[in-house]
This record gives sequence, structure tokens and C-alpha cells, in this order.
Amino acid sequence: MFKVTVLTQNLKTAVSLASHAVSNRSQLPILLNFLLETKGGELYISATDLEIGIKIKTPAKIEKEGQVCVMAKTFLDLISNIDQEKITLTQEEKILILEGNKIKTRFPTTPPEDFPALYKQRGEKQAEFKKEEFDRLVQRIVFSSAQDLGRPALSGVLIKGEGEKLTIVATDGYRLSLNQGILEAKKGSGESLLVPARVIREVVGLKQGGKTIVLYTSKENNQVLF
Repeated sequence: MFKVTVLTQNLKTAVSLASHAVSNRSQLPILLNFLLETKGGELYISATDLEIGIKIKTPAKIEKEGQVCVMAKTFLDLISNIDQEKITLTQEEKILILEGNKIKTRFPTTPPEDFPALYKQRGEKQAEFKKEEFDRLVQRIVFSSAQDLGRPALSGVLIKGEGEKLTIVATDGYRLSLNQGILEAKKGSGESLLVPARVIREVVGLKQGGKTIVLYTSKENNQVLF
């Protein structure tokens, strides 16, 4: 059974970021949920729409290890309006109970087994670089990518690393932007990656998580992981 106590502000930050990956596809109800799970004494919150996935680690007091899926919009709406210092989340059968000094709320849950597996395989490490420098480079070109998701080749950003050199290109068919930089890359395979611009924008938008970004790719899963 799942039971954790967490600082409300930490939870607010985590679910707000994870909500960027929540799906609007009603035909796949599980994608409308957050997955809350405990591992190694910490709380992880995940969301995915099958194109992009976000998994966030946040400090918590773990009383009972477990995992549970809860409707993302309802959970986020409530968490955003709580001003108490900390809350406890407890699973009882098919219900998740949120409890604080002045509040007690119950959420229906969904079997966590139905939630898509995220990042079980990181893949091969391609590069490691400073977050600040990566942001500076991609912010100058990502605006040129197409907004039409029906054209994946144009709605993505091309990334190529060779040694310590990184080349980034974006185009919507009318304009083209290219930027190059020398980064503190530990490795560059020379392979080209076409990454959805939406993913790049999420990486740039990260305000927490450290000063370094590590890039992995998995050919088996056709996946890139930041």
C-alpha cells in the first residue's frame, strides 16, 4: 500500500511540471493520469502522452512503498490551491486519500499496471553538457520549427554532436536556423537526432534538476532521453 508525506510546495512544483506531458486523448484514459510511485526512499511523479514523457523525483517521507495512478487534472487543481506546509497521501484499496491539518480529500485511482513504462532503458550515452550553454544554443533556433505536428520532419529539431562540437538546426520549410557551439561534451557519436521541438522546449524550461544535461539515445525504443 502507498503512503507518503511530502511538503506541499515540492509536490506543487513536481505535478505542475509533469502536467506538461499529460495527454488529452480521451480514448486512452490511462494517459489522463499521473503515476505516483516510491523508489529508494523518494517519490516519483510521471506523466506521458506517448510522444513525450516526464518523470520527476521529489523528496518525501516514505511510510509504505507502492504506486498509484490518479486523475491528473483533478489532482493538479486541488494541489495548486493548498497552502498547508505538508500533506499525507495514503492509498486504501481503490482510493487515494490526501490529508492535511485542515483538509481531507479522496481520489479514485486506476491500476498502475496500465500506465506506460517510462525510461526502463536509458540507452547509450551520447553527450553531456552544461544546461546554461545548451539553453543558449537551442533558444536561438527552436522558434524556426514548424507548429504542424503532422510534419514531424519539420516540427522537430536536428541535433548532431561530433566530439565537443554540437550542431542544432530547425526549419519550417520557409525559414531555417542553425547554431553551433563548443560544449563540454564527454562524448559525441556523430549521429544525427531529430527530436520533437516540444521536447526541446520542455528541456529549456526546466528550472531545477542541476547544471548538467546528459543525453541518451535508445535505437531499440527509438527514444531520446534528457
